[in-house]
Amino acid sequence: MPSVSDLEIAVCFADLRGFTTYVDALQSNSQDSRVHELLGSYLQIFPRAILETVYALEPRGDAQITAVDEQIRNAIVPSMFKTLGDGMLLVWELRGTREIQDEVSARILQVVATIRRLFRNLIKERARFGVIPYSSAVGKLELGFGLARGRALRLDFGRTRPFDYVGTIVNIAARLQDLARPEGIVAEVGFCDPVISSFGVDGKHTKVTLDGIARPVSVWASPEVSLET
Repeated sequence: MPSVSDLEIAVCFADLRGFTTYVDALQSNSQDSRVHELLGSYLQIFPRAILETVYALEPRGDAQITAVDEQIRNAIVPSMFKTLGDGMLLVWELRGTREIQDEVSARILQVVATIRRLFRNLIKERARFGVIPYSSAVGKLELGFGLARGRALRLDFGRTRPFDYVGTIVNIAARLQDLARPEGIVAEVGFCDPVISSFGVDGKHTKVTLDGIARPVSVWASPEVSLET
Protein backbone atom coordinates (compact mmCIF):
# COMPACT_ATOMS: atom_id res chain seq x y z
CA MET A 1 0.00 0.00 0.00
CA PRO A 2 1.28 3.50 -0.81
CA SER A 3 1.83 6.19 1.78
CA VAL A 4 -0.64 9.04 1.26
CA SER A 5 -0.08 12.78 1.70
CA ASP A 6 -2.71 15.51 1.40
CA LEU A 7 -1.23 18.66 -0.10
CA GLU A 8 -1.74 21.69 -2.34
CA ILE A 9 -0.64 21.25 -5.95
CA ALA A 10 -0.66 23.10 -9.25
CA VAL A 11 -1.38 20.98 -12.32
CA CYS A 12 -0.69 21.63 -16.00
CA PHE A 13 -1.81 19.39 -18.84
CA ALA A 14 -0.48 20.21 -22.31
CA ASP A 15 -1.57 18.64 -25.59
CA LEU A 16 -0.08 18.94 -29.07
CA ARG A 17 -3.03 19.63 -31.39
CA GLY A 18 -2.89 18.21 -34.90
CA PHE A 19 -0.03 15.82 -34.20
CA THR A 20 -1.88 12.71 -35.40
CA THR A 21 -2.66 14.36 -38.74
CA TYR A 22 0.95 15.52 -38.99
CA VAL A 23 2.25 12.00 -38.31
CA ASP A 24 -0.12 10.46 -40.87
CA ALA A 25 0.98 12.95 -43.53
CA LEU A 26 4.68 12.25 -43.01
CA GLN A 27 4.50 8.51 -42.46
CA SER A 28 2.58 8.10 -45.71
CA ASN A 29 5.65 9.58 -47.39
CA SER A 30 8.14 7.43 -45.43
CA GLN A 31 9.38 10.39 -43.41
CA ASP A 32 9.38 8.87 -39.91
CA SER A 33 12.72 10.50 -39.11
CA ARG A 34 11.14 13.95 -39.43
CA VAL A 35 8.46 12.95 -36.92
CA HIS A 36 11.03 11.67 -34.43
CA GLU A 37 13.15 14.80 -34.82
CA LEU A 38 10.21 17.15 -34.27
CA LEU A 39 8.91 15.19 -31.27
CA GLY A 40 12.34 15.23 -29.65
CA SER A 41 12.70 18.98 -30.14
CA TYR A 42 9.16 19.56 -28.86
CA LEU A 43 9.70 17.58 -25.65
CA GLN A 44 12.92 19.51 -24.93
CA ILE A 45 10.93 22.75 -24.82
CA PHE A 46 9.38 21.96 -21.43
CA PRO A 47 12.57 21.58 -19.33
CA ARG A 48 14.14 24.47 -21.23
CA ALA A 49 11.24 26.77 -20.30
CA ILE A 50 11.55 25.78 -16.64
CA LEU A 51 15.28 26.46 -16.62
CA GLU A 52 14.79 29.86 -18.25
CA THR A 53 12.30 30.81 -15.54
CA VAL A 54 14.59 29.59 -12.77
CA TYR A 55 17.63 31.40 -14.19
CA ALA A 56 15.63 34.63 -14.47
CA LEU A 57 15.41 34.64 -10.67
CA GLU A 58 19.17 34.50 -10.20
CA PRO A 59 20.40 37.57 -8.27
CA ARG A 60 22.19 40.17 -10.37
CA GLY A 61 25.59 41.57 -9.56
CA ASP A 62 26.40 41.51 -5.85
CA ALA A 63 22.81 41.03 -4.79
CA GLN A 64 22.03 38.13 -2.48
CA ILE A 65 19.01 35.90 -2.96
CA THR A 66 16.59 35.96 -0.03
CA ALA A 67 15.31 32.84 1.69
CA VAL A 68 11.83 33.48 0.26
CA ASP A 69 13.16 33.93 -3.30
CA GLU A 70 15.18 30.75 -2.95
CA GLN A 71 12.05 28.89 -1.85
CA ILE A 72 10.13 30.24 -4.85
CA ARG A 73 12.93 29.39 -7.27
CA ASN A 74 13.17 25.82 -5.99
CA ALA A 75 9.40 25.38 -6.16
CA ILE A 76 9.30 26.27 -9.89
CA VAL A 77 10.89 22.90 -10.71
CA PRO A 78 7.99 20.42 -11.07
CA SER A 79 7.76 17.43 -8.74
CA MET A 80 6.26 15.45 -11.64
CA PHE A 81 7.18 15.67 -15.30
CA LYS A 82 5.40 12.99 -17.30
CA THR A 83 5.05 12.54 -21.07
CA LEU A 84 1.59 11.46 -22.23
CA GLY A 85 2.17 10.47 -25.84
CA ASP A 86 2.34 13.85 -27.59
CA GLY A 87 1.13 15.56 -24.40
CA MET A 88 2.68 16.46 -21.08
CA LEU A 89 1.68 16.49 -17.41
CA LEU A 90 3.47 18.75 -14.97
CA VAL A 91 2.72 18.94 -11.26
CA TRP A 92 4.11 21.35 -8.68
CA GLU A 93 3.75 20.88 -4.92
CA LEU A 94 2.88 24.24 -3.37
CA ARG A 95 4.15 24.90 0.15
CA GLY A 96 4.55 27.88 2.44
CA THR A 97 2.22 30.84 2.85
CA ARG A 98 -0.58 31.77 0.47
CA GLU A 99 1.55 34.63 -0.79
CA ILE A 100 4.41 32.29 -1.67
CA GLN A 101 2.04 29.83 -3.35
CA ASP A 102 0.56 32.67 -5.43
CA GLU A 103 4.04 33.79 -6.44
CA VAL A 104 4.98 30.26 -7.51
CA SER A 105 1.73 29.97 -9.49
CA ALA A 106 2.50 33.28 -11.20
CA ARG A 107 5.93 31.90 -12.18
CA ILE A 108 4.25 28.75 -13.50
CA LEU A 109 2.20 30.99 -15.80
CA GLN A 110 5.51 32.42 -16.98
CA VAL A 111 6.75 28.89 -17.64
CA VAL A 112 3.67 28.20 -19.79
CA ALA A 113 4.16 31.49 -21.66
CA THR A 114 7.78 30.52 -22.32
CA ILE A 115 6.74 27.07 -23.55
CA ARG A 116 4.34 28.72 -25.99
CA ARG A 117 7.03 31.11 -27.25
CA LEU A 118 9.59 28.36 -27.74
CA PHE A 119 7.01 26.17 -29.45
CA ARG A 120 6.03 28.94 -31.89
CA ASN A 121 9.69 29.50 -32.71
CA LEU A 122 10.17 25.78 -33.34
CA ILE A 123 7.16 25.57 -35.65
CA LYS A 124 8.17 28.70 -37.56
CA GLU A 125 11.66 27.34 -38.06
CA ARG A 126 10.40 23.96 -39.32
CA ALA A 127 7.82 25.57 -41.59
CA ARG A 128 10.37 28.01 -43.00
CA PHE A 129 13.11 25.51 -43.82
CA GLY A 130 10.92 22.50 -44.61
CA VAL A 131 9.68 21.56 -48.04
CA ILE A 132 6.08 21.10 -49.12
CA PRO A 133 4.05 19.16 -47.96
CA TYR A 134 6.04 18.91 -44.71
CA SER A 135 6.27 22.66 -44.11
CA SER A 136 2.49 23.10 -44.40
CA ALA A 137 1.81 20.06 -42.19
CA VAL A 138 4.04 21.25 -39.35
CA GLY A 139 2.56 24.76 -39.57
CA LYS A 140 -0.82 23.42 -38.45
CA LEU A 141 0.42 22.17 -35.08
CA GLU A 142 -0.87 23.99 -32.00
CA LEU A 143 -0.55 23.68 -28.19
CA GLY A 144 -3.42 23.62 -25.70
CA PHE A 145 -3.01 23.94 -21.91
CA GLY A 146 -5.23 23.26 -18.92
CA LEU A 147 -4.25 24.68 -15.50
CA ALA A 148 -5.77 24.09 -12.07
CA ARG A 149 -4.72 24.34 -8.45
CA GLY A 150 -6.05 22.76 -5.27
CA ARG A 151 -5.84 19.90 -2.81
CA ALA A 152 -4.85 16.41 -3.96
CA LEU A 153 -3.46 13.17 -2.62
CA ARG A 154 0.13 12.20 -3.28
CA LEU A 155 0.55 8.43 -3.49
CA ASP A 156 4.08 7.32 -2.73
CA PHE A 157 4.77 3.68 -3.62
CA GLY A 158 8.40 3.75 -2.55
CA ARG A 159 10.83 2.01 -4.87
CA THR A 160 8.23 -0.21 -6.52
CA ARG A 161 6.85 2.48 -8.86
CA PRO A 162 6.83 6.28 -9.36
CA PHE A 163 4.62 8.35 -7.09
CA ASP A 164 1.36 9.75 -8.41
CA TYR A 165 -1.30 12.38 -7.67
CA VAL A 166 -5.05 11.81 -7.51
CA GLY A 167 -7.94 14.14 -6.86
CA THR A 168 -10.61 16.29 -8.42
CA ILE A 169 -8.16 19.08 -9.19
CA VAL A 170 -6.17 16.76 -11.49
CA ASN A 171 -9.34 15.84 -13.37
CA ILE A 172 -10.30 19.51 -13.68
CA ALA A 173 -6.94 20.42 -15.24
CA ALA A 174 -7.25 17.56 -17.74
CA ARG A 175 -10.73 18.64 -18.81
CA LEU A 176 -9.74 22.30 -19.08
CA GLN A 177 -6.91 21.30 -21.41
CA ASP A 178 -9.48 19.67 -23.67
CA LEU A 179 -11.34 23.01 -23.86
CA ALA A 180 -8.23 24.93 -24.93
CA ARG A 181 -8.93 24.75 -28.66
CA PRO A 182 -7.71 25.40 -31.24
CA GLU A 183 -4.84 26.53 -29.01
CA GLY A 184 -4.13 28.55 -25.89
CA ILE A 185 -4.72 28.30 -22.15
CA VAL A 186 -7.78 27.56 -20.05
CA ALA A 187 -7.06 28.02 -16.34
CA GLU A 188 -9.15 27.76 -13.23
CA VAL A 189 -9.41 31.32 -11.91
CA GLY A 190 -8.11 30.18 -8.51
CA PHE A 191 -4.89 28.97 -10.13
CA CYS A 192 -3.39 32.42 -9.69
CA ASP A 193 -6.14 34.90 -8.95
CA PRO A 194 -3.82 37.92 -8.41
CA VAL A 195 -2.61 37.56 -12.02
CA ILE A 196 -5.64 36.17 -13.84
CA SER A 197 -8.09 38.62 -12.29
CA SER A 198 -5.82 41.67 -12.57
CA PHE A 199 -6.79 44.61 -14.73
CA GLY A 200 -5.41 44.55 -18.26
CA VAL A 201 -5.02 40.78 -18.64
CA ASP A 202 -6.44 39.76 -22.02
CA GLY A 203 -8.81 36.83 -22.24
CA LYS A 204 -12.27 35.74 -21.22
CA HIS A 205 -13.71 34.98 -17.78
CA THR A 206 -16.63 32.58 -17.62
CA LYS A 207 -17.97 29.45 -15.92
CA VAL A 208 -17.86 26.03 -17.56
CA THR A 209 -19.50 22.69 -16.83
CA LEU A 210 -17.09 19.76 -16.94
CA ASP A 211 -17.87 16.05 -17.25
CA GLY A 212 -17.58 14.31 -13.90
CA ILE A 213 -17.26 17.57 -11.94
CA ALA A 214 -20.28 18.42 -9.78
CA ARG A 215 -19.87 22.18 -9.68
CA PRO A 216 -19.39 24.75 -12.45
CA VAL A 217 -15.78 25.92 -12.66
CA SER A 218 -14.82 29.59 -12.99
CA VAL A 219 -12.13 29.87 -15.64
CA TRP A 220 -10.00 32.29 -17.59
CA ALA A 221 -9.31 31.51 -21.25
CA SER A 222 -6.58 33.16 -23.32
CA PRO A 223 -7.73 35.10 -26.42
CA GLU A 224 -6.84 32.27 -28.83
CA VAL A 225 -9.35 29.87 -27.26
CA SER A 226 -12.76 29.46 -28.87
CA LEU A 227 -14.63 28.69 -25.67
CA GLU A 228 -18.28 27.73 -26.03
CA THR A 229 -20.34 28.23 -22.88
